[in-house]
Amino acid sequence: MSAPVVLQPRLLQVRTQYSPNPDTGDHPENVLWFQSASSGTPTVANLTGMAAAFDPAWGTLCNSFLATGQSYLGSIWTDYSTAFGASYTSVGVFTPHAGADGESLPPNVAALISLHILERYRGGHARIYLPYCGVNMQSTTDPSMIKSANLTGLTTNFAAINVATTTSGVLGGQTQMVYRQKTIPASAHLMVINSFTAQPVFASQRRRLRKAPHH
Repeated sequence: MSAPVVLQPRLLQVRTQYSPNPDTGDHPENVLWFQSASSGTPTVANLTGMAAAFDPAWGTLCNSFLATGQSYLGSIWTDYSTAFGASYTSVGVFTPHAGADGESLPPNVAALISLHILERYRGGHARIYLPYCGVNMQSTTDPSMIKSANLTGLTTNFAAINVATTTSGVLGGQTQMVYRQKTIPASAHLMVINSFTAQPVFASQRRRLRKAPHH
């Protein structure tokens, strides 16, 4: 059994939800961490407002990678500032955002966004693996590479997410963070994301197809 996540002031966990895998029934998700600017224990109404700011921006990000027939369904927001924090899911409320990038590539193939912080550690940087990539985002000259138009979309649309969340109007807005050593009470800490890189090479959600460069 894994150790519990250490609670932190103003900390929020966000889990993006996608269509179930048609073969396994598994629901792929991205686990993200945000921190509100203002203190106060979030209510369900607060979490609802945060999701309302986040979901359309994440849906727009999906335009850059998500295969036809797959959908972004919404997000699950959980307060990690207290052991009794509220939780809210927008799945069933948010109108699913359908992908349009063609037939799905194999399920282990993902687009990779590397998050850079002012701390060096083994592994180099935090990573976000975006699932259900469509075949139309593959380069026509090198199928291991992402088309420049999709790469530009990933970069532009991922940057827009922080704009959407920091201006949510709820508890001062929410900023995406990297949560380091999150299950170790003595050393768990949040780090500001200084920059990010949308990697031009496809990656695997279990094992990188090629080591992503450090930027």
